[in-house]
Amino acid sequence: CRCCTGSAFIDNVLVNNTVSPGGESDGAIDQRNAVVVLGQQSPIEIRGNTFWNPDSIYELAVNVTVQSSSEVLVSAIKNYWGDDVKNDGEIERRIYGFASCSRLARVVVVPYLKSPSGAEVVRSHANSGFSGQGAVISGTISGRVVLDRSLSPYIVVGDVSILPSGELVIQSGVELKFSANTGILVEGRLTAKGTSEEPIQMTDDSLSMKQRQGLAVEGALRL
Repeated sequence: CRCCTGSAFIDNVLVNNTVSPGGESDGAIDQRNAVVVLGQQSPIEIRGNTFWNPDSIYELAVNVTVQSSSEVLVSAIKNYWGDDVKNDGEIERRIYGFASCSRLARVVVVPYLKSPSGAEVVRSHANSGFSGQGAVISGTISGRVVLDRSLSPYIVVGDVSILPSGELVIQSGVELKFSANTGILVEGRLTAKGTSEEPIQMTDDSLSMKQRQGLAVEGALRL
């Protein structure tokens, strides 16, 4: 389903759909997604919907480029995302948007529905939408996250965005390997203290060094 010109997608049920790849070459569009929002620059409302499409890579793909990471153009509150959702971080990992690439619009998902009927609404946030599955990391950080050397090297598979309320601590001896077109956006605090014996290394996990986004700092940086 494509939302291209309208500003709202409300009270729809999208369940058990098999979504085929589209013909476009854009990174968010050529994957299997249940709903795709294209480059519209006005506020977009996605509300009251049921999303449960396990055969889709993402339930929602937001391909809206923004000038600032603080811009919020997409409101996806009060939607139902399935019985297995435990927190908003799990929802954000099923959305292609800011958590996947810091150039895209941030999607607000809280409050969200715990049942299709809308009888129960979850209004609290998890610590963050950060995905740290073993040594594979990506997403947004709103609390305090520590990268332990025991799990190094870490593979950065999507942009890591440290929000103003967030802090990322990188222990000495940690190595970060960045996949193509990924980087770290710092609006909060980044602390990385290596030593001569155990330096912190940031290397490229892709074939082309030119594809790395790098480190963008707007908050506090301690090295």
